[in-house]
Amino acid sequence: MTASKGLAADSTPLLFVGCQTSVFVVRTAVALEERGFRVDVLDPREGPPYGFLARLGAPGGAFSRYLGVRRRLREIDPRKVVVIHGLGADVAWLVPLLKQRFKRVVGVAYGSDILRRRRSRDWALGPAFAALDHISATNDNVLAAIRDGFPGLNPEKLSITRFGLPVVDELRNVVFREYDTAAAKASLRLDPGRTVVALGYSASAGQRQVDLIRMLARQCDTLEHIQFVVPIQYGSPEIQQAVENACQAANVACGGSKFIPITEFYDVHQSAVMRMATDVLVNHSVSDAFSGTVLETVYAGNLVFAARHLPYQSMPGAGSSIWFYDNVEDLVGMLSEQSLCSLAQHASGGRLATRPALEAVASWDGVIPDWRTLIGVAGED
Repeated sequence: MTASKGLAADSTPLLFVGCQTSVFVVRTAVALEERGFRVDVLDPREGPPYGFLARLGAPGGAFSRYLGVRRRLREIDPRKVVVIHGLGADVAWLVPLLKQRFKRVVGVAYGSDILRRRRSRDWALGPAFAALDHISATNDNVLAAIRDGFPGLNPEKLSITRFGLPVVDELRNVVFREYDTAAAKASLRLDPGRTVVALGYSASAGQRQVDLIRMLARQCDTLEHIQFVVPIQYGSPEIQQAVENACQAANVACGGSKFIPITEFYDVHQSAVMRMATDVLVNHSVSDAFSGTVLETVYAGNLVFAARHLPYQSMPGAGSSIWFYDNVEDLVGMLSEQSLCSLAQHASGGRLATRPALEAVASWDGVIPDWRTLIGVAGED
């Protein structure tokens, strides 16, 4: 990342530690640079392994990453504020290493790193968490899980810091003026005459996309009005291949191109158009903390069908645009033409009230004060 002139005078130097291809890392860096911060990214998994260490399995890989990060840190200005993206197992060695060189090191919990962590590793994570100057979570559920799992943490060092979503800004500033739903579908080569239903939003085992494809393929006769899209631009290559195979088999069973895997990487504008084109997003995830895709879909004026265990009950749009199902049989009923028409009409009534509430928690203008607090910068942007 390179610095820009920005919209503010603040030039606080930041070091993001996380996956350099992560959409959250990349887009957050861009948003903060636009507001005057200077951001560099260090990916702990980048760089060649240290010879024989790579052949020693997970412990050797971790030690190899440790040596590589330690070498690269010698070239980085120690005055930077460090933001660790994702509090997975690597923080056990990352935090002590970073604290040796930098005065302020904070962590951002994404959700799955806390909710799906191996509890057997908590003995190592606890001291690392305690050494962080601040820990931020993306919502109340993740924050509660941190408190419950690590009760010795200083509560004053815990807070909620949400990611701003540039797709929301793109919808508001560009897409709403240039597209309606039919035009958005046509621009993405989807059928404007059919209901577009997205199954999940990334190629992750926890998204259970293959399960959904196989189940819905058995309902082709009752779901003729629907065209399914399965976004797999991000995530595991193995899951991507499994999803593509499942779509191919489902299309053979249904006698047409009913299930479309999306493998093309979208920029912010294309993502915003996709949210406009998505009549319904189905989220069948095992767990989910802060789904930007859910918020973006609701902001675009469309529907989200979510498994009931997901923590969206207090999210803006719950009960109008966000609807819950207990099992996949209920989901099939919700996807009927009559049900979709009724729920879409219900959602349109609450849309004007929902969008300002979403902007407060999902636009960068709305969340930047919390990021300034996390980084340790006083004042307003």
